[in-house]
Amino acid sequence: GLVPEGLGQPPQNHLSSVRLQDNDLCGYAPPGVLRIIGMGSQVLLPAGLCLPDEMGDLGDELEYLDLSGMSLDGWLPPSIGTLIHLEELYLHDNKLCGPIPDEIGALLQLRQLNFSSCEFSGPLPSSLLDLGQLSVLDLSFNQLEGEIPDGLFKIE
Repeated sequence: GLVPEGLGQPPQNHLSSVRLQDNDLCGYAPPGVLRIIGMGSQVLLPAGLCLPDEMGDLGDELEYLDLSGMSLDGWLPPSIGTLIHLEELYLHDNKLCGPIPDEIGALLQLRQLNFSSCEFSGPLPSSLLDLGQLSVLDLSFNQLEGEIPDGLFKIE
């Protein structure tokens, strides 16, 4: 079955632990669950869930998001670019695939970005050049191809 869409929303938005692994659940990781992860709660999700298209629903105040090692599947939605206050974003060790969306360049406060050991493919988005605060960029162990954007190593 599907993970309930309202999980992690009021009145459950004060959950400190959610454990759903080793079940036959499918569909999308509810935004409410992703929001409580961003607030430091421990969440264990079943393998194969996708990120919701409405990533912006996580709240524009979110500064830290670690969804690493959750066996997330599917594409990284372009709405990731609406989380404009993110300073650290960790999605490594998932099964996310497809291109890294250009909207990643809207995360101007981003200091650390780790998308390693996923299945991202295609060229690096030139919008990475817009991330002037970036000090750590790990895109290793993906299927990225093409040229490295001019100036990527000149980020100050």
